[in-house]
Amino acid sequence: MLVSYRNSMKTNLISNPISVAAVVFFSALAIQCGDGQSPEPSGAGTCPALDGRPTADDYYCEVQTMVNFGPRLTGSPGHKEFLNYIEETLEDSGFEVSQQIMNFPRWNAEKSTLVLHTERGSEEVTVAYPFVRSNFTGEEGLTLPLAYATDSTVADEERIVVDYAKFTTDLGIEGCQIGYQDVATAPDSKPVVFADVDENVKGLICCLNQPLDRIDRDYQDFESTMVGPVQKDNWENSIPTLILDQDSCASVSAATNERNQATLTLDGTYDEDTTKHVWGVLPGKISDQYILLGTHTDGQNAVEENGIAAKLAMAKYFADLARSGVEFEYSLLFVGVTGHMSAYDVPYAGTWGFCNANSDLMSNVQTALNFEHLGVPEQDAGGPYGYYTSDPSDAALFDGTVIMETSNHLPVTIAHGESPPMAGSAVGFRPPYCDTQVIGRDLPTIAGVIYPWYYINLEYGGIERIDKSYLFEQADTILSITEKLLRDER
Repeated sequence: MLVSYRNSMKTNLISNPISVAAVVFFSALAIQCGDGQSPEPSGAGTCPALDGRPTADDYYCEVQTMVNFGPRLTGSPGHKEFLNYIEETLEDSGFEVSQQIMNFPRWNAEKSTLVLHTERGSEEVTVAYPFVRSNFTGEEGLTLPLAYATDSTVADEERIVVDYAKFTTDLGIEGCQIGYQDVATAPDSKPVVFADVDENVKGLICCLNQPLDRIDRDYQDFESTMVGPVQKDNWENSIPTLILDQDSCASVSAATNERNQATLTLDGTYDEDTTKHVWGVLPGKISDQYILLGTHTDGQNAVEENGIAAKLAMAKYFADLARSGVEFEYSLLFVGVTGHMSAYDVPYAGTWGFCNANSDLMSNVQTALNFEHLGVPEQDAGGPYGYYTSDPSDAALFDGTVIMETSNHLPVTIAHGESPPMAGSAVGFRPPYCDTQVIGRDLPTIAGVIYPWYYINLEYGGIERIDKSYLFEQADTILSITEKLLRDER
């Protein structure tokens, strides 16, 4: 019987890495012996039972079900409900289900506004989004003079600084003293003092070279976490930061040139919450050797991250085969990780965190499959789909397999390589995240990711962005690869 997430949170919470093993054990025990009932997820329907191999409608239904929960930022209500749905689906399909619950502080912005005070009166300008984990101003906001970051003549005055940055889909924000720290490769080095901002800078306006419809309601936070003046020695000393589009910044620049004041308001909560990794095992002949199928469960929209939803349909299919008498050589390990949208705060965030917290389990994984952003014909950027291994005997296992065609009809194929291109998310089970540093051997990984411009947006990445035929082509290919690996047909 599955214990509800809400009930589980009362007893199985961790924030200390030392507690992981015990929590995983007792969490799994609670699933087997608990008497709670998991609540029916609000807003989510039930996809019909499979009738053989999953169809395009089956995959699309799972993605639609995920989208119905709303944005699934780490630890948010929608994310919690989706995690419950994953657990229920795995258990109903016959998987042996486990979970690892973690305490973390969840940052949630409730209000972000900017008002310019000029001779013409007060004018509110549009804010694209607040910088994640900025400090809060409170409801009253900060009313101070505007000044450019390069203006040294006002260094002795309290002020709101205006700075400029370039934004691209693949590189993110470049400028505004904002950089990236790969939390996955250096989890012990956070927090980071990235920029030395003088104590009189009380607020930051970061102007991007993008129109509003490209960045409105973006949510910028991943395992490769942005760091900058908002993260000095601790959050309480950080700087409230707002991100603006190019048109809003034109108004701000005019007000700054006139040395006007502005009121910057960023209000919200940064309170203790919980999130969890969820995984399930479908036993094969060799019960303690696994083919891993998984990715992260949190995301902003229908694109980020729909790979986990499509893989739920695959999990149902393999469970149906097992019930019909098919016996796979290896066990299937389905993994849904958390913390991708809050890696700075979650103790064991993302694929690297799951691997570190479950090294004994991961030591017995034969191959990991980790695909993201399925059914998206547009591509702004992204790493090629690849079979990443340093084992020469596996070098050409799936070379040349066509995963999909892009919008300009170029085939995206699997190619062999030793170093994954997008290691932070799509291929997080590869070095240095898991194999060489944790389990001490090569862990072959088949992975890939496509980045459309809207993949991190809370507004523009709806279900209408998903091309059902592309979704099916990709998912069906991944299903075939997974089945070959489970049957050990190499």
